[in-house]
Amino acid sequence: MKAHTDPLSKTTLFFRADKMRENGNNRAAFQLFLKAAKQGDVSSRLNAGYCFDVGLGTRRNSSAAMYWYKRAYRSGDASAANNIGTIWRDRARPQRAQFWFRRAVQMGNDGSNLELAKYELAKHNPRRAMKLLQKVRHSQSVSESEIEEAERLLKIASVQLLKVVPPQSIFRLVRSDAKTPGWKHDVGRIFRIGYYSRQDGPDVIWLVDEKGRYEQTTDRRFLLEYFEPIQIATERSFYGIGKAPLGALRPSSHSK
Repeated sequence: MKAHTDPLSKTTLFFRADKMRENGNNRAAFQLFLKAAKQGDVSSRLNAGYCFDVGLGTRRNSSAAMYWYKRAYRSGDASAANNIGTIWRDRARPQRAQFWFRRAVQMGNDGSNLELAKYELAKHNPRRAMKLLQKVRHSQSVSESEIEEAERLLKIASVQLLKVVPPQSIFRLVRSDAKTPGWKHDVGRIFRIGYYSRQDGPDVIWLVDEKGRYEQTTDRRFLLEYFEPIQIATERSFYGIGKAPLGALRPSSHSK
């Protein structure tokens, strides 16, 4: 005679697993999620996949993560489709990743539009990215952090659309790498865009420090790759004719 699985048992296992995770007992949580997943609980299949994906309570195993994510996806879980997309994204397989992110959106996961927008921004397609980001902003089912991320990416898209970045715009240096070793200790610093020189033109972008000093120059490509916009100014006098020199940056100007 076949053993009968109590339909409530898998639900109970899930809630116990979730409680274990809240208490920091990740190993026990993983074991319970896996047990409930094997009994067919969809949320537990998603969570078992996540545990394998990031190494929570068990060793990382992307193949096992993919297995459980796909089982959750086949049961109608949109988050599972999104997470499959992140695995392909991290494996540098953008086309496969995009397929799964689009699938997640079709299943109701509006937050997956963020990943689709990042792909468009990387391809310098700001208008496409902005359409996707507006969907996140107007969704009733995304988190506050996802809305904040959409707002951040919209600023980046708006800069990509500009032919000339207006003087007095505020940017933060967010990363450094082997191409920019001199910026390693400056990550996190705030700069304004200075007025342009008629001799150099708008291709040479001056970075003005917090005290109003013209510190160094960069170009548009490096600005978009290593900096994030905080505030885009409305200044239209690109060369600062008749304008007062930039003074010290007020803290309120970049509080966000």
